[in-house]
Amino acid sequence: MPIPPIIEAVLQTHYRLLRAPLAVLEQHLPHDRAQGLPVRSACRQVLIMCDRTAAHVLHDESAAGAADRLERHYTADRHAHARQQHARDRQNAAVLDRHRRRFLDRHYRSGYTSPPEQRPTGSPTIADTSDQHR
Repeated sequence: MPIPPIIEAVLQTHYRLLRAPLAVLEQHLPHDRAQGLPVRSACRQVLIMCDRTAAHVLHDESAAGAADRLERHYTADRHAHARQQHARDRQNAAVLDRHRRRFLDRHYRSGYTSPPEQRPTGSPTIADTSDQHR
């Protein structure tokens, strides 16, 4: 069932009124993850939903194009963040491996021939602290 032209015009106006402040906010938020990216990401998701809905209900090709562009930007930002996080994880793993090797080298040089005993990680318990004072 087609939408009457007056209702379509009202819906188009509401769509533009809703989209304008979100688009301005999304453009002017910082690109830094810690400062503005979570809010920027939320704005983009709302804009994508609005554009997809407008494209479907109002048969607006420009809204469909805007949704596609925002979806590509959103996906590219998520992939870039995932690559950065993966690189940080690799760097942290390399640092931990270096520390582990240094520890084992010192352990073996001090006369031990077997690997150190495994202790659970976390905060020391009362029994652990009493063993250290002996």
